[in-house]
Amino acid sequence: MSGNKIHYEVLGQRGTSWTIIAVVDDQEEALEAAKAARANYRAVKVMRERFDGQSGTFRSGQIFFSGAKPRTSKYDSDPVPGVCWKVEDFYSYEGRRSINRLLRSELVRWGLTATELVHSLEYVERLQDDGTAMQRAVQQTSIAQVRETGQGVQERIKQIYDIIDRGIVLLRRDRELAQQLKIVDGDLDALIAEVEPRESRAYLLNLALVDHLADAQGFGEKLERVLGPIRADHPDWVHEVADTFAGELLLIGNVTQRLIGKRDTLKQELSATARLARGLLPADDTEAGREAHTVNRLIAAAKMPHTRQALAQYLIDELQGSRKLVDGDLRAEAEATKDLVRDLKTDDGAWLGDTRMMEAISNRNSRWLHPEAVAEYLVGADEADTRAGRLIDLEPSIFGAANKRKLAEFLMPVLTSPQAELFFTSDAHPVSEQMKRLAAIQARILESDLQELHKRQLAEKLDDLCFRMVQKRNLFKRLLSGNNSVADKCIGLLKMVLEGYFTQGKAEDEARALIRRLLLKPEFRESFFAGIPGKEEKVSRFETLTVMLAKADIEFAPRTAPSEKAGASA
Repeated sequence: MSGNKIHYEVLGQRGTSWTIIAVVDDQEEALEAAKAARANYRAVKVMRERFDGQSGTFRSGQIFFSGAKPRTSKYDSDPVPGVCWKVEDFYSYEGRRSINRLLRSELVRWGLTATELVHSLEYVERLQDDGTAMQRAVQQTSIAQVRETGQGVQERIKQIYDIIDRGIVLLRRDRELAQQLKIVDGDLDALIAEVEPRESRAYLLNLALVDHLADAQGFGEKLERVLGPIRADHPDWVHEVADTFAGELLLIGNVTQRLIGKRDTLKQELSATARLARGLLPADDTEAGREAHTVNRLIAAAKMPHTRQALAQYLIDELQGSRKLVDGDLRAEAEATKDLVRDLKTDDGAWLGDTRMMEAISNRNSRWLHPEAVAEYLVGADEADTRAGRLIDLEPSIFGAANKRKLAEFLMPVLTSPQAELFFTSDAHPVSEQMKRLAAIQARILESDLQELHKRQLAEKLDDLCFRMVQKRNLFKRLLSGNNSVADKCIGLLKMVLEGYFTQGKAEDEARALIRRLLLKPEFRESFFAGIPGKEEKVSRFETLTVMLAKADIEFAPRTAPSEKAGASA
């Protein structure tokens, strides 16, 4: 132990290359440095580098990652297990996570977790008797690690078996001690008081928990037995033990549903899980058991990070499955997705599970956006405006740039085809109705989160249709040809701009230009104040006009308010 020296390297990724940002001796300092640098890099990570004085080599392990992860390939190798350099590695969180991955099929078949395995001589001997499972795990670990160290495979295999043998010796030594540590009637307090003064208290508590779970029927009952005695006022080290154990049970045993209770739909199930993972499960949620509310309080107090991570992984796995969130058509699924995403994001807008959660939602979206599903969704929407409206309704429920682009590709022909142009410019409807329809669709597109290129293309097409229709129907000429006053014509056109009759672009710009010309006509002032006797009423009308012009983004107004003299002459 004294021959080991640990430091932490903070690295940032730009493109495909990693650059060292900082090298520090303190883990917390390294984590803070990585988080502070995150905005300047595609991704950041912290590597723990430990020099082993006995072997003369550095051992690396990633302890933090944030940012975009590369797309995995079936040809990618498994991550290098950061275990088996000393006996203590088997009991670390990283070590147990590697064991759960390497021996997953055996552990699931036996109803065990890595924590139970490494704390029980009986379970280790069962693994040894299996014949090939331990051999396979040792070989996989050795091959992955020697790629990093350059050490010989056979030499590394021998080292790992030697460390396993030393671990078994310790378990034999502690067998009698393990039999003395008991959890009586589900009460932890006496045991905590007994082991708390000892340096190995976490190890001893795990020994007792493993014995306590020996006759449990399945992972679900084990989860309840681990969490049942835990209280918020227990020491932090007790919470850490329970957190690691519960996280393993959730990942290996797939018992999240037992924790949150039975729900009617997958959407309800995932929403409850997401709220639990954020520490926001409502106190009046009676479907969730007592253990879930205990976990909820501890997660809210930031005391169960591994359980939170396991819940996030469950959400990701379920989102990648084929089960629908709710019964119904694509519209119902989209609404359910939009509601669920509110629970999947933290108050600062970050996703639970980082980018993997967003990718899971995006992958689920992509299953809707194929021609057959969209065609079925649009059944009954016969006109271009109705079809466009339905597609735009989906946009808030669509995540990922590729899916936004795909939605725009469905929307484009709906609004730009010859049939759409004929519908929007037809003489069968009043020009004002057609204009407002075009402007409303354009406004929804511009307010959406579609990619800017598609928003611009669609908005320009709709504006072109509106502008051409205004010209074809001689709208401005008809407005100016009436017998009403210049002021009435100007105010009437201004109200049309404010009420959304014109699309943004050429149509609205032309209307604004005409309003400015009307304001400049000599007869505008006289007709604007005609019939208003008092100065206060004239000032009020002038101020109303100024506000309307500002709302319409028309940078023009009469230079002065009506004077006493003007008021008298009017």
